Amino acid sequence: MTQTAPLTREQIINEPVGKRLDAWVAKYVKFIGHTHPVEEVMQWCANYSSDHSDAWKMEASFEEHTLIREDYAIELHNVLGLMLHEPTTLGNVYQIAHATPEQRCKAALLAVLDL
Repeated sequence: MTQTAPLTREQIINEPVGKRLDAWVAKYVKFIGHTHPVEEVMQWCANYSSDHSDAWKMEASFEEHTLIREDYAIELHNVLGLMLHEPTTLGNVYQIAHATPEQRCKAALLAVLDL
């Protein structure tokens, strides 16, 4: 399921909330294999990076894909600045539960594109 990376880790991390980030999520995470240019996808994609409901729908697409789901969990830790080798604390759990749609989108892109 992992694709050849059309984006770099730095591009993803540095992209602000908005339609370009939403389009990347639509193209590379939600609708894998979509061939339309990002500029076209920006016209119809959901607000994954700014709306919690849309971000959760994006996350739900990992339910059938255990490896992607595991990579996503690791990348969400990374995006949040948490260390996987440290014991889990209530503070860490709180941070994960309250991750923003933007953070969730970036973690998903990093996981699916294997960056």
